[in-house]
Amino acid sequence: MSCKFVLKSKTKWWPEAADLQEENEARAEAAELEVDELKSQLADYQQALDVQQTRAIQYTQALQALQRAKELCHLPDLTPESAEDWLDTFQAKEQEATEKLLSLDQKMSVAQTAHSQFEQAYQLVVAINGPVARSDAWSVARELLRDGMNQRHLAEQVQPLRMRLNELEQRLREQQEAERLLADFCKRQGKNYDFDDLEALHQELEARIASLSDSVSSASEQRMNLRQENGSAPVPFAKAPATRADLACRAEQPEPAQRAVRGKRLNPARTSRNTCNSCWSVSVKRSLSVMKSVTVNVKLTKRLNA
Repeated sequence: MSCKFVLKSKTKWWPEAADLQEENEARAEAAELEVDELKSQLADYQQALDVQQTRAIQYTQALQALQRAKELCHLPDLTPESAEDWLDTFQAKEQEATEKLLSLDQKMSVAQTAHSQFEQAYQLVVAINGPVARSDAWSVARELLRDGMNQRHLAEQVQPLRMRLNELEQRLREQQEAERLLADFCKRQGKNYDFDDLEALHQELEARIASLSDSVSSASEQRMNLRQENGSAPVPFAKAPATRADLACRAEQPEPAQRAVRGKRLNPARTSRNTCNSCWSVSVKRSLSVMKSVTVNVKLTKRLNA
C-alpha cells in the first residue's frame, strides 16, 4: 500500500520535475552564454586597456623625446603641433648632409687612389733617377718622360741609322778603292791625273780605241785582199827586232798568250805587230775599265760629300 502511494506520488511530481530541469538547463545555458560574452568583453577591455597603456607609454616617451629635442636643437618653442614641420626641415637637412657625405667619401676614395698612384710613380722615379724630393718629383718625372720619348724616337731610328751607316761605310770603301785604282792608274801611266781630268781622258781613250779598231779592221781587209790576189802563197815578212813595246806587251800577256806568241815564230813581224796591237788594246781597255770604276766612285764620293 505504501509502495503504491509512493509510486503514485512520484508519478504525479515527475512532469513538474522534468519541466523544472529543462528550465534550469536553459538558465544554465543562458548563464554560460552570458559568462562567455562577459569573458569576451573582459578580454576586449583588457586589450583596449593594454593599447591605452601602450599609447600612454608612447605618449610619455614622445614627450620625453620632444623635451630632449628642445634641449638638443635649442628649440624652446618646439611643440607637438610644430614637430612635423621641424621633422620635414631636419629630414631635408639630413638628405643634404648625406649627399655631402657621399660626395666627400667619393672624393676621399679618388684622393686615396691618386695618392697610391703618386706613390707608385714616385717610387718609379726614384728607381730611375735616384733620390729626389717629393716636391720636385713632378718636374723630374716630366723630364724623364721627355727623355723617354726622345730615346724611343732614337730607338726607332736605330735601324735606318744602321742602314745609313752601312751605306756610308760601303761608300767609304768604294772611295778608298777608287783612290787606290786612281793611284795605280797614274803609276802605270807615269803621270798624275786629277779626278776632274778623268772624264776627258776617258773620252780620249775611247776615241783612240775606236780609231785603232777601225785601223785593225782596215788592215784585216787589206790582208784578206792581198791573200786573195796572191792566192795561197804566203807573203814574206822580214824579221823585225823586238821593241820595248813588244817586250811590255809580252810581259803583260798571260802565259798561254806568250806560248801562242812563241808558236807563231813563222811570221815574227806580223806576230809582233798583231801582238803589240792586241796588248795595247787590252791595256787601254783595262785602263778604261779602271777609269770607269774610278769615275763612278768619284761621282759617288762627290755625292756623299754633298
